[in-house]
Amino acid sequence: MKRYLFIPLFLIASVSSWAQTTSTISAGNWSTAGNWSNGVPGGNDNVTVGHVMTLDTDLLIKGTFTVSDLGEIVDSAGGGSFNINVQNSGILDVSGNLLIEGNLLVRNFAQFILRGCDTMTVEGDVFFTQTATVTIERCAVLFIDGNLDISNSNGMTIDGDVVVGGSLTTKNSAAIVGLGRIQIDGITDILNTSTVFGSTTGCNPGPCSYGAEGSLPIELLSFSAVLLSETEIEINWETLTELNNDFFTLDYSLDGENFNRIANIQGAGNSTTIKKYRHIFEHDLSDVIYLRLTQTDYDGKFESFQHVAISPMLGNENLRLQKLKITAFPNPSQEGDINLIVKVNGNSSQNSTLLIQNLDGALIFQHIYTSEELSNGVRIDDNRVLSLSKGIYIISVLNGEQKSTEKYIVI
Repeated sequence: MKRYLFIPLFLIASVSSWAQTTSTISAGNWSTAGNWSNGVPGGNDNVTVGHVMTLDTDLLIKGTFTVSDLGEIVDSAGGGSFNINVQNSGILDVSGNLLIEGNLLVRNFAQFILRGCDTMTVEGDVFFTQTATVTIERCAVLFIDGNLDISNSNGMTIDGDVVVGGSLTTKNSAAIVGLGRIQIDGITDILNTSTVFGSTTGCNPGPCSYGAEGSLPIELLSFSAVLLSETEIEINWETLTELNNDFFTLDYSLDGENFNRIANIQGAGNSTTIKKYRHIFEHDLSDVIYLRLTQTDYDGKFESFQHVAISPMLGNENLRLQKLKITAFPNPSQEGDINLIVKVNGNSSQNSTLLIQNLDGALIFQHIYTSEELSNGVRIDDNRVLSLSKGIYIISVLNGEQKSTEKYIVI
């Protein structure tokens, strides 16, 4: 009598859907197998992104996809507009930065989490629907260039900020709660027992905002001042992100308490890229001067940052900068066409060490230059630099006890 091996169909189905675990091992295109520890991720896999990955395909997420602090997902301009679809209890957990040109869809009990002080930009539309769970942590910012649609008992907690360039529609018992804020440039429709921070009143025409008065107007990277001459002070500052930023105010004080206005400088409004600002202040510098930077957003709320002190260096015929100032250009650079020039102001007469590292701290380039070379600008012709892949790098200059760093981006 013949014997037949019987395998239940449901067992075959479950085997075929088993999830694997994979993580990035190098920056590059998402669909390149060599950039992953266990091959290009499938939709059911558990995935960790710890490098700068260029999106070159739509993503279907049914497992757990985690973007770590060092990770980024970038949908580069000029290519296709790719979408991210999180569904069927899938999880997209973002602790790094993420930019897509397409749409974001989170549905069917899926979860989306944007961690504190990280940024995500969606240039298309966003749909949170069918009992999805969405969390925007304090200090995190979600930029949506298109429309935002929330429906079907979806729960969204905003403790950070959400900026919608298009319109907002909430319906079918959807609710937005939290300690943060959402700003909508277009029309807001709140329908079918849905609520936005407790409100059931829409807004037409926009712009309109709901929630707290604001949580993170700007993320300040640096604020410094340098001496250009006996009567000129150069003031520099950089922002990583800006939200509803109307303008900056610069003030100075001779005692650190009573301040006088220097100038107002227009802000970038909303931005997720590094913005650099510069202002020249003329003053007869005979003693210590304290400088203050204040940011004011569109609704009049303002925030002042820690003061910077600057003083003449008595006994030295050449006024020196109080802090090394690095200028790298072009920044960002294009992969495959890198022509990096680094210029440093503020180093003393002794030689300085210039280093380039990746975000993991691995040393890519190191060389010692004279003060004159760096002040005139040096071209980095080293092959290791010329062949840098897409990503974020750190340029450092060491001069005695002074150290300064600058982000360098390859796209």
